[in-house]
Amino acid sequence: MTRAVRIGADRDLLFDAVSNVVDNAIKHGREGGVVIIHLDQKDSKAILSVSDDGPGIPSEQFEHVFKRFYRLERSRSTPGNGHGLSLVAAVARLHGASIRLFDNAPGLRIELHFPSIDDIGEAKYGQPARFGNMSSVTR
Repeated sequence: MTRAVRIGADRDLLFDAVSNVVDNAIKHGREGGVVIIHLDQKDSKAILSVSDDGPGIPSEQFEHVFKRFYRLERSRSTPGNGHGLSLVAAVARLHGASIRLFDNAPGLRIELHFPSIDDIGEAKYGQPARFGNMSSVTR
């Protein structure tokens, strides 16, 4: 059974955040690896999870990867400037969401926990983003 997971969100900012997390999973995952995108609703939160089976991030680095310009040592040879996850963190904060990182053994799992539309009533940015069918917020 497919059901929509609804959040109040700015369409463009949400797109930037989600595409950044997915791009990181692809770019920093292993050659020929797998990226899994999962959507769920639990405890009145809309949860977007992106996981890969690459080398992951050491748990002692979890709190640092959301800082602007921060890059893991092994990522310094790949294109990028260290803005990606800091942008994701800023978008999450703006939408009242939290970010959680997990060791995917192997790889990394990033979860974005957004308040559901039912928790916040009227969507802050207009119509709700409906992840179930990927229709987006209208302005």
